Amino acid sequence: MIEVNVTLVTSGFCEVYQVRSSDGVVGFFKLFGANRSDWVRLSALCSFLLSLGECGCRVSKPLELRPGEKIIAFTSPEGSRAGILFDAAKGREVKYEKFSVETAIQYGEGLGEIHGASQKILSHKQLDLPVFSVGDRLKQARIALELSTQQNVYDFSSLLDCSRIWEVPDLVEQKVVCHGDAHGQNACLADGAFTFFDFEYFGVCEASYDLSTFLWVFLLIRDDRDNAEKLFEGLMSGYQRVVDVKNITLSRFIHYACIRHLWYIALQLELATIKGTSVLNEADIFKLVQRVIDLAATDL
Repeated sequence: MIEVNVTLVTSGFCEVYQVRSSDGVVGFFKLFGANRSDWVRLSALCSFLLSLGECGCRVSKPLELRPGEKIIAFTSPEGSRAGILFDAAKGREVKYEKFSVETAIQYGEGLGEIHGASQKILSHKQLDLPVFSVGDRLKQARIALELSTQQNVYDFSSLLDCSRIWEVPDLVEQKVVCHGDAHGQNACLADGAFTFFDFEYFGVCEASYDLSTFLWVFLLIRDDRDNAEKLFEGLMSGYQRVVDVKNITLSRFIHYACIRHLWYIALQLELATIKGTSVLNEADIFKLVQRVIDLAATDL
């Protein structure tokens, strides 16, 4: 029997606990919410991460909790839940204000390695992976914002009336297995390379949507246009050292960043429903809304 100390790190849709033994950090235990514990999806996640590791990608991998078992089930008042123990990524996350062009290049290289390896995995292995599109994200966001407006929770009329934002992209792009939340963090830097973790929103989708998530956080969350474009150029420079990207304009990435932003707002509404409170107050939410409206007026 091994004694460990467990510390809660984050709590949202899932709880993440740091697991530490007398020898140091063993890893991080992620307890998925009752509505996010689909066994097939989590099994596919484990298989995909292990396959990425076999391809030489730097990712936090699932560990066995019992012989042959990487997922453990829990019964809770809100329903059945599942948990996975992941090994600890080497290094530290880079704070947004500390990101440089060189750091962005390294992040892009790491994401490119994951996308490139995923294409090989998809062609050689039968994995039951989730599939989504940029259009799906857009539809999910609109449904959530319309419902909030109808129920007088938050009035998103000005955003819903902004037609440019709600145009579904028609460009046919090659799909890869996306991280789903590669916004500059969810990865630790050590020895000049990033190790990625927290693939909760992974799935087969347009690669450019995954890349636009990096642009989104600097452009729309941090509201730093000049730095956003400079760092995004660095990201794409690193990415293209590994994966060839053709015929994708900056305006396309900005459009995808806006779609990510709408989906993020919808996600906060969902979290508020589950937790009974929002991590954002009303002023914060409408600041996010105005940023995407302003961006759509000038760049879409």
